[in-house]
Amino acid sequence: SFKEAIDLYNKVLMLQPLNKEAHLNIGVAYHHLKEYEKAEVYYKKAIELDPKSFMAYFDLGYLYENINEDNEAIAFYKKAIAVKPDYYIAYYNIGNIWLTKFKNVQRAEEAYRKALEIEPNHADSAMNLSMLLFYQKKFEEADAFCKKAQSLGLTPPESFVRALDAQLKNSAEIEK
Repeated sequence: SFKEAIDLYNKVLMLQPLNKEAHLNIGVAYHHLKEYEKAEVYYKKAIELDPKSFMAYFDLGYLYENINEDNEAIAFYKKAIAVKPDYYIAYYNIGNIWLTKFKNVQRAEEAYRKALEIEPNHADSAMNLSMLLFYQKKFEEADAFCKKAQSLGLTPPESFVRALDAQLKNSAEIEK
């Protein structure tokens, strides 16, 4: 259990108070328990002990995303990227925030494209980008990313596939 993990890592900290992994893992455990204030303290201590810990920055960003502090979340995801520029999941999470919280389609698209530039086989980024492009009426490109996500094992919502197929068919008829 997470409470047992916290107890064990606290024992580690009694012997090694500067153990950055123990601080990070206690933060993760508190995060799972939804004890966000405690998690934040441990994440920040992990960062203090190891300013190059991209996971501590990422986890703190994810915590802020969970509590709807979206600007903070983006800031810490960007700090994770500054330490580990190829951390595509941080770009994906930034895209999700831009799209769902701020309704900024352009920035969301940039973030998803960057995630896919780094990790072309990230099905979730491909699918989110497909849906985003659909709503921008970029149906051909939306279809390509939808097919890519499907080829990577993701099953898109049937209603989306039907709507995309209808738009592509409509576009083809208009071009005739």
